Amino acid sequence: MVTEEQLQRLRNDLPWFCANFIKIRPKSGGTVDPFVFNKAQMTLHNFIENIRKEKQPVRVCVAKGRQQGCSTYVCARYLHRAIMYPGTPVFILAHISDSTDYLFKMVKRMFYNLPPQLQPKVGTSNRKELKFSALDSEYALGTAGSELIGRGTTPLLLHMSEAAYYQNTEEISTGLMQGIPTTPESEIIVESTSNGVGNMFYNLCMKGIDPNSFSRYKTIFLPWYWQDEYRQKVSREIKTSDEEDELMELYGLDLEQILWRRVKINDEFEGDIWRFKREYPMNLSESFITSGSTLLKNEVVQRARKTEIPRQTLSARVLGVDGADSGDRTVLVLREGKKILWYRVYTDMKPMRLAGIIAKDIDTWQLDMVFLDVAYGYGCRDRLKELGYGGRTQTVHFGEKPLEPELYRNKRAQMYGFMKEWFDEGGCDIPDEDDFVKELCMIPGFKVSGSRGLLALPSKDDIKKENDGKSPDIADALALTFASPVLARGLRTPQVANVDEVRLNSPLKSRRLMQRNIKNERQPSEFYVN
Repeated sequence: MVTEEQLQRLRNDLPWFCANFIKIRPKSGGTVDPFVFNKAQMTLHNFIENIRKEKQPVRVCVAKGRQQGCSTYVCARYLHRAIMYPGTPVFILAHISDSTDYLFKMVKRMFYNLPPQLQPKVGTSNRKELKFSALDSEYALGTAGSELIGRGTTPLLLHMSEAAYYQNTEEISTGLMQGIPTTPESEIIVESTSNGVGNMFYNLCMKGIDPNSFSRYKTIFLPWYWQDEYRQKVSREIKTSDEEDELMELYGLDLEQILWRRVKINDEFEGDIWRFKREYPMNLSESFITSGSTLLKNEVVQRARKTEIPRQTLSARVLGVDGADSGDRTVLVLREGKKILWYRVYTDMKPMRLAGIIAKDIDTWQLDMVFLDVAYGYGCRDRLKELGYGGRTQTVHFGEKPLEPELYRNKRAQMYGFMKEWFDEGGCDIPDEDDFVKELCMIPGFKVSGSRGLLALPSKDDIKKENDGKSPDIADALALTFASPVLARGLRTPQVANVDEVRLNSPLKSRRLMQRNIKNERQPSEFYVN
């Protein structure tokens, strides 16, 4: 006879239930083994359970590397729910029929390896469905290819496997997903390796990390290096590259993990590191990488988000404002030397209201300069001038002449060039938030433009097209803080030679630029050390 305490553990302790009663086929083949959660599975489990504790419907996007066991975890989770909680319909959707068959075989293997006393009677069992009639629960599967998939069904639990590769996503979102109730007992778990940007999985993941979206979805990222099996024994001394040394320091990798990564890139990806990063990402932004050409190295950005430095009160305090009309985003980024103090995102803004916000920030934070995107900033700055803040505000046209016309095509390229130098020099402290970081990684690398060989960037509209309409407003606001040099607070007598040395050490400087005497061409008031 099962006691009440034992029943509660059977129903509510999924890791224990899986370790004792669920059997899976190991990656290495052979007979079935007990299902003991690995780190990725346990992290995902805790993430979901924390949502349930808040009495919220579970809506989770899982971005991950290949073969980390997420599908196995969700299959076991939902089988457990179906047999332990009467009236629980489950639906699993895979991207191709082979995957559907594979997942259903996994579920049936789990079910038929349960102890007899835990196996409810199966009323119907066919190729894609298990029905537990006595419990009024069922476990059904489908393939994301039919236009009518899921219509007419009302599952309580929905598992969407490899969702980045779905076809007919509009039909899925308006059909199957609409059948899921919004009660706290309901769950939608969407998991996949990435397939670039502009698809349903990408869009849901972005909503899940955007603190300003009114979405139920929450995004979790699971890096490849959490897998114990993703390592290769080091049989002889190996020399690591600078990139590998940086990864070891940044993510705590050991030589066996580095060697596994190196062999994987060389053998299976034919040296294409960008394809490896997409299949085996180390962070969320790598999950959606589309090419190797990005302005900022991902490792540099990731290091900056993990760096914490104290306030730099002697440095200039500069606010960048990328404004927008009603319906679009307005973003403010405050930079103090090598540290981003904060950023704010507004979704409904008017020029006069923005002027009031900026005026308050100038007084509260004692700002030295505010740079506003001219496309929205004229009316706002006129109001700021009326309020007496004209000397500490400046509008910036992204297409105007840059400070270094022999190197950059326009002001936009110059601002991003200075921002790149700021990151590449190291020691930066930026918000440790995916929403902030992802927009920095949206900016493509420089292209050489025209007969003069100037550095240029694609337009903001082109970047939006490549990212399914997502605008890099946060990146633009940060870039605006580099529109023009601002005198540092602690720089009473500008040390021109030192500033020149920093500028000349930049890898972006052309030979012609390095040869010119900057000290004689600029006034001391133009220099900044921040």
